[in-house]
Amino acid sequence: MFNCGYAVPLHVLQAELAATEILLRAHYSPDPVWASTRPAPAEPVDVIDATFVDDEAVVLTAESPALLDRAIRVVLRTVQRICTLFALNINWSPGKSECLLRYRGRNATKFWAKHRHEDGCYISTPSCPDIKLIIVERYKHLGSYISLKGTCLKDGNHRAESAMSAYVPLARTIFGSPFVAVSTKHHVKESLIHSRLFFHTQCVVVTVPFLRALNHAYMRVIRQICGCPQFDASCESDYTVRRRHQIDSVDCIIRRRRLCYLARLCMCQRRPLLALLSDARGGRIHPWIVQIRDDLRYMCQRLPLPDQLRGFDPDADGDRWQKFMVEHPSEWGSLVSRIRFCESVCDKNAPPQGSAVKSFVCTLCPPGDAARFACEKDLLQHQRIKPKRRNPMSLIIADISVCPSCGTEFRQRHRLLRHLTDRRRTKCQRAVLAMGLPSLTEAELQRLDTQTRELAATSRKEGHSHPLASGTALTATGKRIGHALSA
Repeated sequence: MFNCGYAVPLHVLQAELAATEILLRAHYSPDPVWASTRPAPAEPVDVIDATFVDDEAVVLTAESPALLDRAIRVVLRTVQRICTLFALNINWSPGKSECLLRYRGRNATKFWAKHRHEDGCYISTPSCPDIKLIIVERYKHLGSYISLKGTCLKDGNHRAESAMSAYVPLARTIFGSPFVAVSTKHHVKESLIHSRLFFHTQCVVVTVPFLRALNHAYMRVIRQICGCPQFDASCESDYTVRRRHQIDSVDCIIRRRRLCYLARLCMCQRRPLLALLSDARGGRIHPWIVQIRDDLRYMCQRLPLPDQLRGFDPDADGDRWQKFMVEHPSEWGSLVSRIRFCESVCDKNAPPQGSAVKSFVCTLCPPGDAARFACEKDLLQHQRIKPKRRNPMSLIIADISVCPSCGTEFRQRHRLLRHLTDRRRTKCQRAVLAMGLPSLTEAELQRLDTQTRELAATSRKEGHSHPLASGTALTATGKRIGHALSA
């Protein structure tokens, strides 16, 4: 009954935020969410969905700090008015209603200073200045931490601490007892420890530090069950213990959970969530989708597939894979349960064949010997160094300092190239590529490269990590950007 009543203010909130153009609109397609090509027409949908019972989470992004402040005021005013209209009370206490705030771009420091007060950092609500929305660096909800920095290490440490608090009282009486069957110990481990370590890990973009935090607690329980709780240079490694007793690694467990969750997404077809996951604006694929592609590729390479999937690539024939998940959920579950490996990226001497983190594959390497990396940054660095791949901007921008697209004067060529290769702001880059500028000659490229190397060497001798700007940049309208180099 509560959810039925709670749905009414949610619909009103959705309608009012849409009227103020606050809602994000993404494009939903019935094609598989992991597919690289989408032949079906995309349908625009509002990215809004029901939250957990009476909780409300709002994510706001804007192109500038001023627009972000405006959106924050609109949302706070709208939420307070609708809650008052439907007799709903908001708990503004610390730990209940909080926000994570980050400004970027010009005047970010000035806008952030508005929320600094003697009694802490908070946002005053428009309708009642006495009510404070506390600004925090991390927020805990349903046992998981959300960090302002976008890392999940704090969440991993919290999961490990929670699992250890449940394990320690039973370490000797259950897990280390010779009178309890090993199968019973594993059942207790799965119900008591796994529920704390792997809760909703299928939704997390896992990283190596996150897995190490989970693996520390996980292997402590495994070692106690296997009768080798002590670990030093003379004892067996974690990988050896798992391999000898045929126990799955944390990488394997999270991969299975992620593939089971993928089947649920395909069956439920939650349009806002699928539209958000498949949104690849600026050519950047969602990291969770990258993990899913790697999981499906692993199944193709290492599992005996059924007749419906044998010989069909999950990327090129994604419709067939999605149809199998929806129409044969039990067969899909049994297929996923066959994924078994004990290797982990947390092990120093284990083979990396079962790694669940090195999901970024180089497309420039030979198909049979493609390099794999744990993050996109390492992949891009590899593609620049090993095949000596150059950014297309450096091949067409001559010895100039004015942006051909926006007309901003950067005074130095290397600053112009930094502007045109910024992956966060690709408007000018796309415009310059569309102009069809001719490529520079080999002699001109060598001359410019020599100038760049000499400038970088001079800056390093002076103690700088990169060449400093020689003056403020000027936009086409004469507006100054940045700081001038002091004499």
